[in-house]
Amino acid sequence: PSIEGQSAATRNLNKILQLLEDDKVCIIGVWGMGGVGKTTLVKNLNNELLKTATSSSNLSFSVVVWVTVPKPPTDIRKVQAQIANRLNLKVDSEESVERIASRIHQRLKEEKSFLLILDDVWQAINLDHVGVPQPEDPARSKVILTSRFVDVCRQMKTDTEMKVLTFDEDESWQMFVKNAGDIANLEHIQPVAKEIAKECDGLPLAITVIGASMRGKKRVELWKDALESLRMCEPHNTNVKDNVYKVIKWSFDSLESQDIELSSEQRSKHVNKRGGDIQSCFLYCS
Repeated sequence: PSIEGQSAATRNLNKILQLLEDDKVCIIGVWGMGGVGKTTLVKNLNNELLKTATSSSNLSFSVVVWVTVPKPPTDIRKVQAQIANRLNLKVDSEESVERIASRIHQRLKEEKSFLLILDDVWQAINLDHVGVPQPEDPARSKVILTSRFVDVCRQMKTDTEMKVLTFDEDESWQMFVKNAGDIANLEHIQPVAKEIAKECDGLPLAITVIGASMRGKKRVELWKDALESLRMCEPHNTNVKDNVYKVIKWSFDSLESQDIELSSEQRSKHVNKRGGDIQSCFLYCS
């Protein structure tokens, strides 16, 4: 998703771009709670770098490698496989982790500069074991990692950490209306809609999911029911932020209740259209 029009996210993007130009910064940690928009931020960074690669900008890398890090226990081989694939290195399943690391190291050293993006890091990864070369001075090559935990960033010896904060009330409401549509501004619905938006606790993921779920609903009773259901949802996982869980759980419950009124053919189309997005969002609570 684009962050266009999101002032806080745009500021964060510009800050990362500035850090990438700093020769003294090699490893950048981007951290914040689940659903706050870390992955969206670095995806927009990736898109921005694609633009600069075709311009006269000083900020360019000969290769950008994106890795979605497996959840713990982290499988180094799976991390290596994604890097090798981006570098067009053919990896034999019988090759040892050490051998693959050596090949990745050699290949990355051949690059004038590289950017490695490690998304969703749950526990520290030894970059030497992966095959990522040690930073040099000046640091032309960079590593960016996203994590929910600042301690993970520091364990990976980040040179700087940037916390991604939740939206303020105004920005939350603007994003909610963008997803729910102008119906949220109707006189009889707006007061309830604003309460629902507040329940999203400034989390872009939650705002997007709930806003889209309420799109097209003109009866204020449906909005009141949604608000009541949101407030009743309780997390089963004590490690999950309450507002993340309740918003996404509500989305599942809402999806199921709407399916009851559909024919089998309509239900299939409905689930395919919305279920995939909601289920992917629910992974944030796993």
